[in-house]
Amino acid sequence: VNQPAQMEHVRYGNMKVHSAFGFTPRVSIFAQADARGLFMVNSKFTNISDDDNYGFGDAALGIRWLVYRSRFTDKVYPTEWAPETWLALIEGSWAFPMYDRAKTNAPPLGNQSNDFTVLGRLVWYALDWLGFSGNIGYTHRTAGYENGMPWGLRADFHFMQSHRWRFWLDYSSYERMG
Repeated sequence: VNQPAQMEHVRYGNMKVHSAFGFTPRVSIFAQADARGLFMVNSKFTNISDDDNYGFGDAALGIRWLVYRSRFTDKVYPTEWAPETWLALIEGSWAFPMYDRAKTNAPPLGNQSNDFTVLGRLVWYALDWLGFSGNIGYTHRTAGYENGMPWGLRADFHFMQSHRWRFWLDYSSYERMG
């Protein structure tokens, strides 16, 4: 987020909606959209919001290819849960902005660039309800942004298997190159 010089803190909320479809036991596509809200606090620490900005952030469209699965299953979507299974995936994605600026006097809701990423992901579904994963890759960015190396770690919880709902704790980082 590019914050104006007179602002000391920028606080924001972000909700991601992610969906996927499996074509074969090895190949699937996915899409993701972000809804974001930026709330800014002035430098006098008065806790008064000087401005706010909300709307759609970045969206992503991508493809996953299952390189390795430690045991055979009849799953169609490559990252479907199968306990005591190791997965290795290659993922390609295109992240693009879905906005120009929601307000002219507020910082943008995202990076305002097209990001093309290729990354490898290693997944271990340890139990019926617990999984771990890590990823590392390379991102080419447009609009004058520096290319970089995204990486992340994730703990995945799958308590409502019958409803296909899950949640996760995610740590991600982006190391700039250039």
